[in-house]
Amino acid sequence: MLIQLSISKKKPAPPAPAPVSYTHSYHNNNNVYTVGETSDVANENYWKKATERDAIIKQLVKEAEFKVGDVCVPKSTAEYNKYGELTVQAICDSYSKFGVYEEWPDNDNPLLVSCISSKTQGVVWTTVNYLKKK
Repeated sequence: MLIQLSISKKKPAPPAPAPVSYTHSYHNNNNVYTVGETSDVANENYWKKATERDAIIKQLVKEAEFKVGDVCVPKSTAEYNKYGELTVQAICDSYSKFGVYEEWPDNDNPLLVSCISSKTQGVVWTTVNYLKKK
């Protein structure tokens, strides 16, 4: 039996850069203000917030009583008179799919559901608890 081993010609990956502290100073009316924090702290705060928001979205989608393609109606009659029946077109099911330019609401109830209105033939973005299955 013959076994042949070859050494990989791939170059090893470079080491990850170390977190760098940064500060920014600016002057206003002869006062010096310094703003900044270490990048590893900023990244940790970002990922903590992102995982919390992802858990919120997954819980809201899990509690939804409808899925893509279902015909739903708004819970209030005034909104039903305005939009009519709504067909669920898409549901955002994770924070990574949440819009980059969308602002996260203070009440932690983001617009996750995209629907097509039977009355206006337009697209309506709603929260999960805005609709009920018909």
